[in-house]
Amino acid sequence: MKRALLWLFTIALIPFSCGSKKGAEEIYPPVFYQIAGESNMGHTQVFPGVVFPANQAKLAFKVPGTIEKIYVKMGDTVGSGSLLAVLDNDDYNINYNKALSAFKGAEAGYVTAKSSFARTQRLYINGNIPLADYDKAKLAMESAQSAFDAARLQVQGAGNQLDYTRLRAPFAGVVTSVALEEGEPAGAGYPVVIFSSALGSQIRCSLPGSVVKGVSVGDTLSFYSVEDSQMRFGAVVAEIGKGSGASLAYPVVLDMIEGASSFLPGSSVMVDFSGREQGMVVPSHALGHDSQGNYLFLAQSDSASGVYNVVQRRVEAGSLTWKGYEIVQGISVGDIVITAGLSNLYEGKRVRLIDEN
Repeated sequence: MKRALLWLFTIALIPFSCGSKKGAEEIYPPVFYQIAGESNMGHTQVFPGVVFPANQAKLAFKVPGTIEKIYVKMGDTVGSGSLLAVLDNDDYNINYNKALSAFKGAEAGYVTAKSSFARTQRLYINGNIPLADYDKAKLAMESAQSAFDAARLQVQGAGNQLDYTRLRAPFAGVVTSVALEEGEPAGAGYPVVIFSSALGSQIRCSLPGSVVKGVSVGDTLSFYSVEDSQMRFGAVVAEIGKGSGASLAYPVVLDMIEGASSFLPGSSVMVDFSGREQGMVVPSHALGHDSQGNYLFLAQSDSASGVYNVVQRRVEAGSLTWKGYEIVQGISVGDIVITAGLSNLYEGKRVRLIDEN
């Protein structure tokens, strides 16, 4: 009788035992994950840009006049100091000659007054003339010296005015445009020739706020010509401006890295902001923080059943980009990073993986 009851009790427990095993398989909570080193963006961040020259100048005469001769045309390449255009300088030449003549007269007067003072000084020392004559000769010499100095400045100024009638290239480069023609009047400071360096060295583009917030001065990235996307060149973020108007477009200036400045000014390029990170990037919500620093939860395979063990890993985080935090140290390419539910995770917990993509 006891054996029969024991057998019935064992049979009754079999379904409950099987149900308990099935329930144990379902208690492993699912978690989202990403593979370290793989992009968490579903698309690239590529934006158009325009190449600008290293130096650009609107060249103008410092004095007004009529253009007598223009020696260049749009597209010409010239060297530093090359003559670009000249004004009719007849009036300036007359003024210079007048100043030069006045200077020579003042110079002769100063030499005479200086010699006279020297004689008077000797006579006064020997007691042959009174103090009044000495003072008079000294005053005459000082007056002549002042006139001489003023005349010298007049010559210098007139010479500068004459030289300003010649427009020269401040550096080697290319003539972008010529605004006036020969025979036309040119006002002082009015641009006559637009001039730029022969090769480009900067790229200017505009970024939306969602992208620019992850960009920092000093970031290194790549760009390419619109005609050839396979040939990549390097650039460094140099300036980040403020949003302009209602469009909230942020101007960004990049300096081309040496060897990439073969693009002519005005060339169109595409700038790739999706590949500027130097390390691996994880979503910002995947990075945990405590009193000991930053950490990630990784999933390590336990068996072929699809069950994973949770491992806490201390990491060193770098800059925050629009993709997330750059991880400088602590993980390797291929590590399985758990990206959600950090508050419910702990070392040794067993989970199942769900790809959040």
